Amino acid sequence: MIDLTQLILNYYGIANWNSGNKQIESMIANYNSKVKNKIPLSSAWCAVMLFNFCNYLKYDIGDANCWVGSWMTTGKEIQREAAQMGDIVIIGDLINQTHITTFVRWSNDGLFAYCLGGNQHQQINIAPFAKTSVCKIIRLSKIN
Repeated sequence: MIDLTQLILNYYGIANWNSGNKQIESMIANYNSKVKNKIPLSSAWCAVMLFNFCNYLKYDIGDANCWVGSWMTTGKEIQREAAQMGDIVIIGDLINQTHITTFVRWSNDGLFAYCLGGNQHQQINIAPFAKTSVCKIIRLSKIN
C-alpha cells in the first residue's frame, strides 16, 4: 500500500480551510458525486480523503464511506506489530471510531503510531497517536 502513502504525500501540508486552497473541498465534492447520501463541506474529511484516494488507486474498500466506523469491516485486520507503511489505522474504540489515517511507523518506544492522514490539525500531515488509541489496523487489497 506504499502507493497510497505516496499519493497522500503529494498533498502533504494542505490545510482544510483558510489556506486559499480548494483541494479539500474538491475531495468532498468528488465524494458527493459518487454517493447517494451527501455530506456537507464542513464535515471531518479524514475518511473522505481515504475514500477518494483508495478508489482512485483501485483498492477494495467494500462498503466503506465517509464515516470512520464504516471502515471497521473493510480489509484484512493486521496485528499491531505487523503494521506496514500505508496500512489503514482506525483510531478510537469498538464503540466510537473517531479518526482514520494511514500507518507510517511506531515510535522508538512503541508507545505511539506515527500516521499520515487528513484532518490532522486541519491538514494532511504526519501525527503521533497513542498505541492505546489504535482500535484497528487494516490492509486493503487491490480490485482485480
